[in-house]
Formats: sequence, C-alpha cells, structure tokens
Amino acid sequence: LVTDEIFGDFELKFDWKVARGSNSGIIFLVQESDENQATWHTGPEFQVIDNTGYPDKLQPKQMAGSLYDLIGCPVEYVKPTGEWNTSVIKLEKGKLDFIVNGKNAVGTSLWNADWESLVAGSKFGDLKNFAKKTTGKIAIQDHGGGASYRNIKIKKI
Repeated sequence: LVTDEIFGDFELKFDWKVARGSNSGIIFLVQESDENQATWHTGPEFQVIDNTGYPDKLQPKQMAGSLYDLIGCPVEYVKPTGEWNTSVIKLEKGKLDFIVNGKNAVGTSLWNADWESLVAGSKFGDLKNFAKKTTGKIAIQDHGGGASYRNIKIKKI
C-alpha cells in the first residue's frame, strides 16, 4: 500500500501487532518511478517484525521498532508477538524520531554527514536514491505472516 499524497514533515501515529513469523514495515519518503522499482529503494523503514519467531536470525538493527538496518530499537520496548504496540514516526526539519510504546526508540537527523555515513555502512549504501528527498509517499509493506495495523493517523507538520 502506498499513499497517493506526498508528505514532507509529518507525524504518523499507529498501532501494530504481528503474528508469529511475520515481517512488515512502514516506509516513508518513497519516490515512485520506473528507476526505483521497490519502495525500500528510496525510503527508510520503521521495522514491524516478529522479533522472537521470525525464521531468520535477526540483527539488532532488524528488530521491530528499528530504523531498518540503520538504528536498532531496544527489544524491551516492543510487546510480545500478538500484542498491540503503539508507535509514532515523526519527521520534522530533518529530525527523525520513532516512539515505541511511549519510549523514544530511535532519534537521528537526516541529510547530514552522520546520516550519509550511517547509510553508507548499511545495505542501502549502493542505492543512489535512498533517502535523498525531503518529501515522499508513505507505504506499508508486508512479506507475509500476518501484520495488523489500526488507529492510523497522520498529520502534516
């Protein structure tokens, strides 16, 4: 699912839960074009995944609530598989925060030298269009297994 609307600074609040073994996420700053074949080629991701039952071994930066493959969320911030979590993705003037169940799980700044270094050291380092734009669409992806979302609210800042 990808929004029709383009967002710059925004605050997205949502509840989510995962079934055993599932993998999903919310990707933002998405640039749709023939050149960018997948949402994750251009947009950072709030990871939604079953931390304990996913079949592959997860690294800390791949756990639920993380800025996928860039900054990990402490595992204790996330409720057990099958329980609802409440989260916020807030992007304002280049400052990105992920709030997971009332705790600041991720805080970073985009589009500066530290950000470029962080991206270069990740799986996204070779993607020339990854997180380059200050506006984009928002997508919910799913790799199967059963992720649920509710109470989705977004506002432009």
